[in-house]
Amino acid sequence: MILSNAFNRNLFIGFIAAIVITTVVTLVAYKTIKSTINADDWVSHTHQVMGKTQAILLELADAEDDKDDYIFFGNSKQLKDYYQSINHITHNLDTLRQFVSDNPTQVSQIDSLATYIGITLRHMSALLSARQDERFNSIQLEDSIQDAEIARCRQIGYGILENEKKLLVSRKQTGIERADYAIRIILFSAISVISILGFLFVFISRTFLAKQKLRAQLKLSESMFADAFEDSGIGMALVSLKGNLMDVNPHLLQLLGYSKEELIAKTFQEITYPDDLEADLALLHRVLKGELDTYKMEKRYFHKEGYIVWTMLTVSLVHYENGEPRFFVSQIEDITATRNMIQELELKNQVLLQTSAELENRIGQLEEFNRIVAHNLRGPAGGIEMMLDIILEEKNPAEKEDMLRLVLGSSRSLNATLQDLMQVLEIKLNQDIEYSNCDLTQIVQTATQMLQGDILHSKASIHTSFLVSEVKFPRVYLESLFYNLISNSLKYRKENVPVEINISSRHEDGKTRIVFEDNGLGIDLTRYGQQIFKLNKIFHKGFDSRGVGLFITKNQLEMHGGSISVESTPGVGTRFIVYL
Repeated sequence: MILSNAFNRNLFIGFIAAIVITTVVTLVAYKTIKSTINADDWVSHTHQVMGKTQAILLELADAEDDKDDYIFFGNSKQLKDYYQSINHITHNLDTLRQFVSDNPTQVSQIDSLATYIGITLRHMSALLSARQDERFNSIQLEDSIQDAEIARCRQIGYGILENEKKLLVSRKQTGIERADYAIRIILFSAISVISILGFLFVFISRTFLAKQKLRAQLKLSESMFADAFEDSGIGMALVSLKGNLMDVNPHLLQLLGYSKEELIAKTFQEITYPDDLEADLALLHRVLKGELDTYKMEKRYFHKEGYIVWTMLTVSLVHYENGEPRFFVSQIEDITATRNMIQELELKNQVLLQTSAELENRIGQLEEFNRIVAHNLRGPAGGIEMMLDIILEEKNPAEKEDMLRLVLGSSRSLNATLQDLMQVLEIKLNQDIEYSNCDLTQIVQTATQMLQGDILHSKASIHTSFLVSEVKFPRVYLESLFYNLISNSLKYRKENVPVEINISSRHEDGKTRIVFEDNGLGIDLTRYGQQIFKLNKIFHKGFDSRGVGLFITKNQLEMHGGSISVESTPGVGTRFIVYL
């Protein structure tokens, strides 16, 4: 292709150069030859002027002789010859004027000659008239004047002849020089044309031999490509500019599960996974525009049986000798196994990251639990140890008995704290508890039965509105949730005001939303908002409370994908919002 383009370009330049040089040389030669012809014409013109001038001088001499013979001898024949010479002189003067009509200098000289000839002829006529009248004195006078005029005419005529001789020599020299220049130009033109033609012949011959060699190499390359195409260990296809599969190799047939006839009947667009087609076509257009020589991309194809085959596609473009696009060569390497391994590795990596995050969360929870245990047990245990030291040293039995009662109270408090912490730990460790379909009405009934005494004492009214009547959740934790929240509403009630508890449920954003709302004391969220669900946090004094219930409830929910938030206004009531 490159060689062909260079050949055509150089051949065109060579022919243009030959035409230009030949044209220039031809024009120069033409002008030179024309100027040489003009020089020859001027030489001929000079000869004619000289000839006519000499003829006028000779006729003038003949007229003078005929005039003299007539005067002296009175011969009528001489008079006739005289008039004939006069006619010849007049005719030659007219012809001479035509020859020199475009040369002002020569016209001026001819006019002077004609003037003096006219004067001379008038004097001759006067002599002839005096002879006829036999006035001999006048003849002698006119004759002397006429001789002077003839001499003047001869002087002018000889001057014209001398000038013309000089012009003749100059014009002959110019003609010779221009003829010699024309010969050199013509010779140079011939040599130039022959040289250019010889150069073009050598160039065309060498180019022809180079193209013959290139064709042989191309034929060998095509043969080698055909062998490599058929025996390649990866799929290969020749694809037309419109996307038709022109030829495919056996490996591609095996890769996609088609016979050769079936696959060639399709376009590459038909067997390409749709999500990969747009990117593939965009890269193809860039190759056609010359922006890319080749491109490589991961691409999915449909197997004949319908499943996806992952490949690494490499595409290049083959051109004709004139540079026009011919077809695409596609190399298709199967990377399905590699892609599956990568996907499996990515999945395992995600699981590992999730496990690692959960492990870090567990570690954080255990560290928090450790701090809680250390904090909640250190005080009671230290108090018991100190009271036991005092009992050992006390001598008064009554004082010892009082101290033992204090130790018993501290030990019971320590035991209650341990039970609370064990319950929290059980929640954190027991994430595989079974889920069941829980009827919310039954859950409410179970909780109210356990709290029946408090409900009667506080004259509480519990109202339910369940748009979602059933949820899937660990029953024991859901019962604990309802128990704790209803118990809190009963415990933190306003004096002399009947308790109103409203429980509702509905679907929201794909989850079940349960709301517990009461008209109790409420909580100052501005003051305690960040501590609501923390362990051992108490917001109302004078109540039998350890600050464990909400902490346990939040942990139970979050461990099983739920969440809880609170809205409260002091003196108005509290609203807990639960999502399951």
